[in-house]
Amino acid sequence: DEVRADLAEVLDRRRRAQDDGARPTAVEKRHATGLRTARENVADLCDDGSFSEYGALTLAAQRARRSVEELIEKTPGDGIVTGVGSVGGQRTAVLAYDYTVLAGTQGIRNHRKTDRLLELAERHRLPVVLFAEGGGGRPGDTDSSELFHLFVPSFHTFARLSGLVPRVGIVSGRCFAGNAALLGCCDVVIATPEASIGMGGPAMIEGGGLGSFAPEEVGPVSVQEPNG
Repeated sequence: DEVRADLAEVLDRRRRAQDDGARPTAVEKRHATGLRTARENVADLCDDGSFSEYGALTLAAQRARRSVEELIEKTPGDGIVTGVGSVGGQRTAVLAYDYTVLAGTQGIRNHRKTDRLLELAERHRLPVVLFAEGGGGRPGDTDSSELFHLFVPSFHTFARLSGLVPRVGIVSGRCFAGNAALLGCCDVVIATPEASIGMGGPAMIEGGGLGSFAPEEVGPVSVQEPNG
């Protein structure tokens, strides 16, 4: 019955990574906005017990900036939950960004998880459901030379699924830049009334000298709905 120390560590890491209860402060802050975590959305979407997660132990590529313990605590899954589950009996690839992790931004390993799942969706002809909320590309990753080479095939990989499998995008809250690019590729977009969807977020707009805007002013549903 004894569990080896190294196995016990892996099991604990997995539990912490997959349990919203391990991050009570972040989850409470999220719920205070009236929104839910990625895991709560995935649990409601998929048939009971059907979701098989890929890359749960992934952390943000920021070991030059943060301790491993801090990364485990604050960057579970590198901000995205990916896997395959059953939705109404149909095997489906599911990607869900989590705004509680570095504002749902896209990091190096986050993109690798995305690419892996999209390749499987193409190979096995799986429909894709994407919970797209998030802030786009993340500038703070430090741990790979690929950071400087624009080695990010995610957008091409996702666009290549057009006409092959259905892609459903869902967004509540803020969805900017790279997250919005993926959302815009979807065949169907479902947005809640408070969603803001823009190819450039407030920081990018201000950095470009175009003025200061609140996130809610950038691509609100009142603009996006008439646009289709």
